[in-house]
Amino acid sequence: MTWFGIANSGEILHSTDDAGLYNFAELTGDVEGLIGSTTVVGLGGYTLPTGAPQTDQIIKFDGANWSYAPDATGTGTTSHALLGAFHSDTTSHVPVRGDIIIGNATPNWDALALGTAEFVLYSDGTDVGYTRLGQNTPFEAGSSALPSVTFTGNTGAGLHSVSSGIFAAGSNSLDLLTLNGVNETLTLNAGQVVKTRAGGSTTLTTADYIYLVTSASVTVTLPASPVTNQVFIVKDRDGLANGAVNQITIDGNGKNIDGNTEVRIRLRYGAFTLVYNGTSWNIV
Repeated sequence: MTWFGIANSGEILHSTDDAGLYNFAELTGDVEGLIGSTTVVGLGGYTLPTGAPQTDQIIKFDGANWSYAPDATGTGTTSHALLGAFHSDTTSHVPVRGDIIIGNATPNWDALALGTAEFVLYSDGTDVGYTRLGQNTPFEAGSSALPSVTFTGNTGAGLHSVSSGIFAAGSNSLDLLTLNGVNETLTLNAGQVVKTRAGGSTTLTTADYIYLVTSASVTVTLPASPVTNQVFIVKDRDGLANGAVNQITIDGNGKNIDGNTEVRIRLRYGAFTLVYNGTSWNIV
């Protein structure tokens, strides 16, 4: 005859004869522990996950193991696993490759989808977000010696803020160009290298600045559609102008030059500086 029993310790006892009950150890298999403190540690011979589950999670079998997983059939916020940690979305979201998981003040976790190349991450001390570079993330003011905006391989040149409404571009600890929005001025603290072209008869373009005439008896034609405040300098480079014999004609191309359709350089090495006022050219 087989006898069964439970010891005071909660262990299962049994015997197959009349000699009495014998200790047969604790429960095994998918459960463990003593009677009264039994714990389910597996299901179908596979170990269950440890640790406390999160709200709305289910236990899911992937073919080899049981693990906590979000309830794909649920509504509202969803939980996601991240390196063993779980988070609940502020709003329902399915993470995609490239997302960054961030925390906010709610507190909750959410996925931060990065923007295009000019976007950067920033923090306001509570939340993490992303914005366009320099838009809501201003650069430091910097200085001539330590510009706030520099370039790869050329950190000695860049931009920096001088004061409110004023910034400068410089190199080697010198402010070479200062833009002053307060007084509406531009200061150039360096020698100038300007656009210069040389030759005979030609029609100037808005890309020209100084034109050096190298032939006698030529015509330099101004642009048909000039830009307001455009400046040109026309110069007899080689001293070929000679009174009525060799003249350099500057043609207004439909726009008057100080009331004339054209002007002429008659003196050797002579020059005219012309500025367009929006309707006609003025000699200055």
